[in-house]
Amino acid sequence: MPHDPEFLAETRSWLLKAEQNLRAGDVLLKADPALYGDVVFHCQQAVEKAWKAFLFWHDVPFRTVRLHAGRSTSAGFSGALSRPRETRLPGSGLRTTLSTVS
Repeated sequence: MPHDPEFLAETRSWLLKAEQNLRAGDVLLKADPALYGDVVFHCQQAVEKAWKAFLFWHDVPFRTVRLHAGRSTSAGFSGALSRPRETRLPGSGLRTTLSTVS
């Protein structure tokens, strides 16, 4: 049974995104020194996108996170994101300041 071209394109799009994550992971693995944390992140992203392609192909609903243009990302945070604050970069011991989010 032939599938709708838009349906095929959407499924293919998820698989291409997964392939891009695998390629990024491969590049990071070959870096000197290898960036293992980032490699694992991109591999996880590839698996997630391939899984979404599978779910989409089998018409199983799944959630995606989409940020809407023109919508304030700090809505509902009572200004918490608009104040600079000192923090540490994970695992580095280095202090940095998060600047105002616009």
